[in-house]
Amino acid sequence: MSTKRTRSREGLGQRTRRTLSLAAIAAGLNVVLSYAVSLYTDQFRAGFEGGVQALFAQSWETVPLSVLIALACVVVFNKVLPRTHFRHKILPAELPVKIDAAVQRRVGRGDSVAGRQIRMLESEQGSDDLIVFLPGLGLDAEDFRTLMDLMPHVHCIAVTMYGFGTDEADDPDYTPISLETHLHLLLELVLGRIRAKHPKKRLTVVGFSAGADYMLLVPERETDRVQSLRIYHTVLLDPNVNNTTTVLSARLGRMDPGRGPAHLNSLSDGAGDDDFQFLATYVARICRKNLAHLTRHAAEVAAEWDTPNTETFFKRLRLLESSVGKVTCVFSNSYRHLCGELAKGEAEAAPHFPSRGHFELLSPEVLRPFIDPQHRHRD
Repeated sequence: MSTKRTRSREGLGQRTRRTLSLAAIAAGLNVVLSYAVSLYTDQFRAGFEGGVQALFAQSWETVPLSVLIALACVVVFNKVLPRTHFRHKILPAELPVKIDAAVQRRVGRGDSVAGRQIRMLESEQGSDDLIVFLPGLGLDAEDFRTLMDLMPHVHCIAVTMYGFGTDEADDPDYTPISLETHLHLLLELVLGRIRAKHPKKRLTVVGFSAGADYMLLVPERETDRVQSLRIYHTVLLDPNVNNTTTVLSARLGRMDPGRGPAHLNSLSDGAGDDDFQFLATYVARICRKNLAHLTRHAAEVAAEWDTPNTETFFKRLRLLESSVGKVTCVFSNSYRHLCGELAKGEAEAAPHFPSRGHFELLSPEVLRPFIDPQHRHRD
């Protein structure tokens, strides 16, 4: 039996058990409430005096009220209580499974990727909305699990970019690849296949940090391909803007991966208060990852933003805006020195500054208003 069919039957079984549970609860409440209400009526006294038969006959007069109360309880179970208790599951996504030989022929020279995997987490729902989450440099899909748990009404997929899973850290088959190959895999194996599998869904892509950079960089490489994805909304969380924002990638890109994970502590040497907290948090999140992957990727990302001005950022932002439906930019406290330039920049996307730290942009209270379909008023 296929995995897809198994998951479908599991979902059907969960819905059936949930429906039967609610029906049993409603039936029980109907009986209990009928007798409870009848305690205060003349019908109960008549039933008590006339015997069991009279009791059952007269108690039916209280049924309409109890039915209404039972129906209200069903509504509470369906609408108020978290649905995650009944049917919401986050599982490894079914696709893409493997990188095939055809993809291998189209990636950069020296990058061996055939037969490897790109891992994802998925909460599959019947929603018309589909949100794809792209993590920061060296991070993974787990960073979005809490947010996905809180949005069971939305179909979500969180991506772990090639080579950045903890399971791949010591796998010799996952050698470092170029930024160009990462971007090609993102377009073809991730976004391309997701769109092909869900052609009618309203697609939102959320990129965090380097994940936001990917969305700014791909239109320069393959504009037509990005347009064919029909992305409804793109949310950029702390994308790089110039060489003042590449704090992590510039430092990490200069490190020697051969010195081991302990050397990551030097990333925060000489950093100011805001940068120290940000870098220390990053170290805790990437210390179990493949350092060779991290350093190469970081150096190539930093090179894309090796300019002191914001002209390159706005050029890329305008190209992205012309390739997708809508773009939203959200910046943390570390971009305070750029507030003026970002606010008056020549682009349609007005920047948002929620006065939060870098990783706090991933918190549900900050991010949900920008992506949750229940907050569609922001469109």
